Amino acid sequence: MNFSEVFKLSNLLCRFSPDGKYLASCVQYRLVIRDANTLQILQLHTCLDQIQHIEWSADSLFVLCAMYKRGLVQVWSLEQPEWHCKIDEGSAGLVASCWSPDGRHILNTTEFHLRITVWSLCTKSVSYIKYPKACQQGITFTRDGRYLALAERRDCRDYVSIFVCSDWQLLRHFDTDTQDLTGIEWAPNGCVLAVWDTCLEYKILLYSLDGRLLSAYCAYEWSLGIKSVAWSPSSQFLAIGSYDGKARLLNHVTWKMITEFEHPATINDPKIFVHGWLKGQAPLQSVLPVTLPTLPTCCRSLLSRGDQGPCRKYWASAVTPGTVLWASARPLPLQRGGQRDRLGRGWENWGSSRGLEREHFGSREQDVQRCYRGGGRSSQLCSS
Repeated sequence: MNFSEVFKLSNLLCRFSPDGKYLASCVQYRLVIRDANTLQILQLHTCLDQIQHIEWSADSLFVLCAMYKRGLVQVWSLEQPEWHCKIDEGSAGLVASCWSPDGRHILNTTEFHLRITVWSLCTKSVSYIKYPKACQQGITFTRDGRYLALAERRDCRDYVSIFVCSDWQLLRHFDTDTQDLTGIEWAPNGCVLAVWDTCLEYKILLYSLDGRLLSAYCAYEWSLGIKSVAWSPSSQFLAIGSYDGKARLLNHVTWKMITEFEHPATINDPKIFVHGWLKGQAPLQSVLPVTLPTLPTCCRSLLSRGDQGPCRKYWASAVTPGTVLWASARPLPLQRGGQRDRLGRGWENWGSSRGLEREHFGSREQDVQRCYRGGGRSSQLCSS
C-alpha cells in the first residue's frame, strides 16, 4: 500500500471532480487542481479572499469558489485556465452557492434567505427567485435537470414553486399542508415530489408535477416524526426514516406502507451472525441475544450510508469507543484489493498480499477501529 505526501488543506475543502479525473483542494485563498492519478498540480488559482466553499460543475469543466464573508463567488475553467468569472452579491450578502445541473448557471442565496439569484455564465443574464425558505432541504432538481422545485415561505404558510431550468420561468406554484416544511425531494423519474413536515409532526406529502396532492402518509402522532427520506433508483419505493428507530417503505401505486425495518435493542434471530471484539476481552461471535448500545452521533453518517459500500450484505449495528458490533446475513465476503470506498468519514480499505481485507474507520470521539476479514471466514472486529 502506498501513501502520497501530505498536502496542506483548509476547512476540509477537498473535492473530486464528477468524472473522477481531477482533485480540487483549497489552501486559504488558493485553489489547487491536481490530476487524480498522479497528484501533479495542473492549475493554481488565487482568489480574492479565503475560500469557504468549493463545488464542481456536473461536466467537470468549472470549479466554483464561494467567499461568503465578502459575498463573492469566483469560477475557474479547466479548459481555459486564463478565463475566470467573478460574481459579487454586494450588500445582499451570500449564505449559499451551488451549480445548476447543466453546469452553466449558478444559484446564490442571499442573507436571511431574501432571494435566490440565478447567474448565467453563457448569456450573463440574471434571474431572481423570491421567498426561498431556510430549511434542511429546500431546493431540489430533477435527475434530467429540467425542473427545479423550491420550498418557499410566504405569509406564514409553506409553498412549493416549480421552475423550468431552461429559462427559469415559473411552471407551478401551490401551497402545502405543512406546519413547518423541512425538506423536498424529487423522485428519480421526475414525476413525483416528496414533501415532509417538521420533526415535531409525522407527515409526508406526495405531489405530482402539476401540483396535485397524490397522497399523504402519517405513521403515528404525538411523537418525533420524520428524520430522513430517500427514493429508490426505480422511483417505485420511498423509504422514510423515523425517530422511533424504524424505516418504512411505501410503494408508488397506493402510497401505502408495504414493510418496515426496525433497529432493535436486542437481536434474537438465530439466522443473523453477530461478530464483535471487546477491548481486553475474548471475541464475541454469534452470541444471542445481543444488546446493542446507543449509536454515537459521530458514527451515524457511517451507518446511514452503509448500503453504498462495495459489500452490500452487511451492516454495522453499533459503534462505541470500546466496542464494535457487526451484523450480517452471512459471513462477510472478501473484497477485491485496492478498492476505495467512501462509505463514511475517515473510511478506507485495501487488500493485502495475503488476500485479507483490512478496514479502519474512526472519528474525533473514538479510537480507530480495525476490522480484519477474509473470504469465506467469519469476520472479526477489534478495537485498537
